[in-house]
Amino acid sequence: MPKAKKQIEDDFLPQHGRKAHQQMKAYLVLDYLMKHTDEQHHTTPYEIAAYLSDYGIEAQYKSVKSDIDEINYVLYMMEQGCSIDVAIEDLNSGEYEEEKNHSVHGESQRIFHEPALA
Repeated sequence: MPKAKKQIEDDFLPQHGRKAHQQMKAYLVLDYLMKHTDEQHHTTPYEIAAYLSDYGIEAQYKSVKSDIDEINYVLYMMEQGCSIDVAIEDLNSGEYEEEKNHSVHGESQRIFHEPALA
């Protein structure tokens, strides 16, 4: 007797990959940073991970840092009107350390601090 179509599809799909809601993680990190941080109020990766766990998303320090980096690249790209490659190069060059420290609620770029270990 042939397997049902659903069972065949399940057998064919890889058993690894993103868990449910993982694709929303960067958006939720941005949401947390916008609502809970500014120049006087910093956070840790552990606080962000706890926030994500409320949405059923598991996160570790490295993945939170990666999400913040990606958010910074996109915000810089949009602000400067440059390509993502230029944004990555500029923000990783070290010349823009001052810009990385802008307030979340500043009138210009919304570039976030990299979280520090607590």
